[in-house]
Amino acid sequence: MKPHSIKTLAACAVLAVLSACDQGLDIETPPATFTFSKGFDQSRLAEGVAIPFRTYEKSESASKQTGDEIKGARCSLKSKELETSFVTPALVDMPVIKGKPSRLAVTCSANGETITRVQDPFKPQTIVVGDPVSMVVGNILSAAVTAASDWWHYVDGQAPITFVMD
Repeated sequence: MKPHSIKTLAACAVLAVLSACDQGLDIETPPATFTFSKGFDQSRLAEGVAIPFRTYEKSESASKQTGDEIKGARCSLKSKELETSFVTPALVDMPVIKGKPSRLAVTCSANGETITRVQDPFKPQTIVVGDPVSMVVGNILSAAVTAASDWWHYVDGQAPITFVMD
């Protein structure tokens, strides 16, 4: 890979991270934290990350994924292990859990409507980009590390959570 290509990729990665961070700059409340069920072993927790959580109206336009932001939606996140509630927009301190947790029910109420969606936990996998040989070797190693890991996530820590009321 040429040096200018590496610089371009690095700049794009920095911009992606900064744009995700920018999504939470106008949120002034402290991050919503979870309470844990009585039998949950909190030693299973790794440090989470505060993720912006926003609610939106359904878009009327095919060219837009979301409509206007709904400020003041009441939302809750609940699984067998943990739960929290907050008003959007909000930062949510999303945990990383050792050992597969149960599914997370995400419920939001706004404009007289309540919607629940369920999020399955997942183990994130790193994808290597580069020349074909590096990509194959890197992705095989990444898959092996992911398979050996027992850390589970509910959201991608790099992107804000967008909940569309449809």
